[in-house]
Amino acid sequence: KSDTSRKDNRICFVWLDPATQKLWVMETYQWGYFYEGRYYLCIHSPRNKMPHPCYFTRKGKFIYLATERGLVKLDEATGHWSFISQTRDMEARFVAADPQYPVCWFSTYGHGFGAYLPEKDSVIFFPQDAARYLSSTHALIEDSSRNCWLPTNKGLFRVQKSLLLHFIDHPGSRDILHYDYFDRQEGLMTNEFNGGAQPIFTRWKDELLLSTINGILRFSPGSIPGNNLSDPFFIDYAETPDHKFIKPPVNGVWEFD
Repeated sequence: KSDTSRKDNRICFVWLDPATQKLWVMETYQWGYFYEGRYYLCIHSPRNKMPHPCYFTRKGKFIYLATERGLVKLDEATGHWSFISQTRDMEARFVAADPQYPVCWFSTYGHGFGAYLPEKDSVIFFPQDAARYLSSTHALIEDSSRNCWLPTNKGLFRVQKSLLLHFIDHPGSRDILHYDYFDRQEGLMTNEFNGGAQPIFTRWKDELLLSTINGILRFSPGSIPGNNLSDPFFIDYAETPDHKFIKPPVNGVWEFD
């Protein structure tokens, strides 16, 4: 039953766990679920407000929640929950368990996007674009070509999943990730996408449907070509891990050891 002892108690979020068919009801002061017609109380916090979740996922026996105070890890068997410390006080907008790798992808409002590694209990944040549009990423959505789409408040990004996994395996490499960027110039009706709700996207056959401030963006990821460079092209800037800016050489050829 709902906690009616507090006038400010309210239902914050409802989520159906497809793995267990439990219908979770997240309230201000308690979390519980319905299963086979009965309600089960998981957590009751009569004095302190619980974090307000906006996205859920399951990885093994744990449930992970994106909340306005950071990522939360919940053990439903014991009712024990805790913040993932590296995300504490960050506004998490999205979390999704990878079906193949021991990774939970997540995004935040103001701190970019990253990966939580449950086996290591560690967090890795990925490099952002030069303009830091990715600081407010609403989701990370994988398509059938193993590309990840990242809707933001200032356009849509695409990155190869293999690059993200390589960065996870080599976090000290200081790699600069390559992103494809799409905005109104590529035909988008708006650059501003919506976030902080589940679902933030859905699939229809081979298409993705993303919510924006001007309606639904519908497209087929496989039909979007990559922004590959073609000869000839002009380069006026180079950067390496040891040198942030390298002037163009007189002979027009850069050489690195």
